[in-house]
Parts: sequence; C-alpha cells; structure tokens
Amino acid sequence: PAATRADAQTAPPARTLRPAQEGATRLLMLLSMAARQTDLPPPIRTAVLETMKAMLPTAQAGDPARVRQAVRDSGLFLEARLAQAVATGKPPEGLDGDLKALLLRLAATLPEAGRDGKAAPRLPGEPPPPPGKHPAPVPQARAAELPSMAREAMMAALRQFVDGAVARIGLHQIAAVEQGPEAPRWLLELPMRNPAGEHDLVHMLLEREPDRGSGKGQRQWTAVIALDLPELGPVTARIAVDGEKNVSTWLWAESEETVDRIRAGLPRLQTALAARDLVVKDLGFRKETPPSQEPGPIGRGPASLVDVEA
Repeated sequence: PAATRADAQTAPPARTLRPAQEGATRLLMLLSMAARQTDLPPPIRTAVLETMKAMLPTAQAGDPARVRQAVRDSGLFLEARLAQAVATGKPPEGLDGDLKALLLRLAATLPEAGRDGKAAPRLPGEPPPPPGKHPAPVPQARAAELPSMAREAMMAALRQFVDGAVARIGLHQIAAVEQGPEAPRWLLELPMRNPAGEHDLVHMLLEREPDRGSGKGQRQWTAVIALDLPELGPVTARIAVDGEKNVSTWLWAESEETVDRIRAGLPRLQTALAARDLVVKDLGFRKETPPSQEPGPIGRGPASLVDVEA
C-alpha cells in the first residue's frame, strides 16, 4: 500500500491516460517483429532486446520466486522504487528488469509518434477496455501476425504502442491507489515468452480483504488470473487463500475441450496444492465466462462441481 501511494504522486490523471492506453498483445507482436530486423539503429535494437529479455519465460511460470519477481517488475511499483531511493539516499534497485522502466527507455530511443506528419500505421485489432472503477482481469488473445512494414513505419508504430502500454500501466497504478491501503487491490499484466519466441499476456489481480471480524487477524488473499492461449482459449482462474492454509480454486473456460482438460487435471491440482501444506477446501470449474468482478469478498466462486472437503 505504501508503494502504490508513492506512485500516485507522479501518475498523470486517468482522463489523459484512457485515450492513449493500448493493450500489450500487439506491442508484443511488434517487438518480436522489430527483434528480427537487423538494420535497426543500435540503440533501438538494444532497447527492444532488453525489453523482451525481461519477460517471464513460460518455463519459469511455475517457479514462485520467479513469478513474485515478475509481479514486482510489472511496472506497477516503479515510482515507489524511485521514491524509496530518494528517501534512503541509495541508488534504486531492480530497474533493469522493471517493465515500465524498460518501456520508457525504449520510448526514449524512438521518434515521437506523428513527427513530420507521419502517423503510425493502423494495425489490426482493438485495445482492451481500460480498467474501470472495479477492474477485473480480461483474457487477451495473442495478436494476429502483423503485416510487413517499412522501418520508419515500424518505429512509428512501436512508439505509439509503447506509449499506449505505459499509459495502461499508469491506469493500473491509479486503480491500485484508489483502493486504499486497508484492502490493497493490484491489477497488472505479465508478458510471457515461450521457447519458440512467441509472446502471451497474463492479466492478474491480487487482492487482500480486510479482517472479517474473526478476532484472529486472518485475511483472505485472492488471485485472479486471466489468459487466452491458442491451445486453450479464454481461461480465468480464481484462487482464494483464507488465513494461511485454506485454499479454494475455481476455473472458467469457454472451450468444451479445455473444460475436459481442466476436469481431468483437477486431481493433479489438488495433489500439488496439498504438497505445499495447503488445506484444499474446494475445487470447481464452469464452462462459461466468469462473473463480473464486484467489490467485496471475491473468494466465493460458482457452485462447486468438485468438493474435496471431507
């Protein structure tokens, strides 16, 4: 909470960020295209490669420490790191892997969008909706292959989508600040890269509920993860941890084949959770889109189709 309050000191108003915000899926495709260009100016090519290198490899998506670092480097806490450095008089740490810092460095190497009257080319696809008052993760499919374009057009498009991605991170920062410190709610996006060099986006919400009056000081943490992979389609998972041990998980998928895969994998998921000394209270899944996210307790999922509590 203290970190997100620091971000509020420098974030532009939401009304200026909403028109500029862009989803990251088309930017990821542009970065992949730019990385294959050997004739880019060296500062731009270096900044592109550094940005892509910092993205979470899919092979490490099951490593808790690596995912924790990816959350810290999502750009949501950049200004907090800078504010902490100013307060302590020490150099800021972790900026080499921070997504927002890397995007700002990349933007500094690119010409301004629209300079000399040359607007960036219009790319296929539409940006996702900007975060609202009670934002929820949205599955975002991998962008379609982009058409080939001249180097100048590519750099103009890169600048537009880099600026749009920075604006979207800013909206996520504002949404976090507006929740207040008692019930932190962090919405963020994590780009991932697979061994084939393809990129996908994980939209994630981390939320902690205030003490519900149990007298034990226990709070419920909830993580909501939304993604749209070519082999799965849109999938949303909601994991709620009550206290330190009790965990409940619900999954939503739109594809019948994906639902069948989830059904078959639930016993393995139960075993994996139990192996981490968690008490699995509930497992459930539905073939539908998840319900809209509203404020208040979100650990309550759909009626369970699998109840593993003895």
